[in-house]
Amino acid sequence: MAEPGFGPTRLEAISDGVIAVAITIMVLELHPPHDPTPAALLTLWPQFASYVVSFGFVATYWVNHRYLFRHLKRVDERLLWTNMGLLFLLSLIPFATAYAGQSRIAPFPVAVYATIMLANALAYGALLTAIRAQHDPAELPAAFGRRCITINVIAGVVYALAIPAAFVSPVLSLAMNVAMTLVYMTPLPRPE
Repeated sequence: MAEPGFGPTRLEAISDGVIAVAITIMVLELHPPHDPTPAALLTLWPQFASYVVSFGFVATYWVNHRYLFRHLKRVDERLLWTNMGLLFLLSLIPFATAYAGQSRIAPFPVAVYATIMLANALAYGALLTAIRAQHDPAELPAAFGRRCITINVIAGVVYALAIPAAFVSPVLSLAMNVAMTLVYMTPLPRPE
């Protein structure tokens, strides 16, 4: 059982901190070119592209995490550990971003990147399930509705397909990740 006094607000603050650090680490990996020319700046497109994809990914997780936590009834062991699992996997995104970007979007690093995206989707699904279990099935909030569950399943499938796609076309694999980020940015039923 979670310790008394360890409520949702404290857990959400810890989560916000980990996510903020992940974003900070990602941006610190962007280094300006030594040559002060537009051509030199354009050579950084792989690092910048992977940063943009990753920032959108982390941002959508933060937004959706925030909405999930509005429906949290209590902090228990299951919730603590599923949330920590998600935070651990989110903390790997700066590594995957740097690896894909510095490799100039090579197939294997992009496959690693897609694998980490898939792992995050699975961890988010576990967190959603842990919070959903705290509610009576007959009175589930819209945040746990069929549309949200369907989108999470589709995301997992797309991320899984992005892994082998990286060996065919790394750009296609990144585009698949971008597509899922855009889907998560569309208006979903949100709690009030």
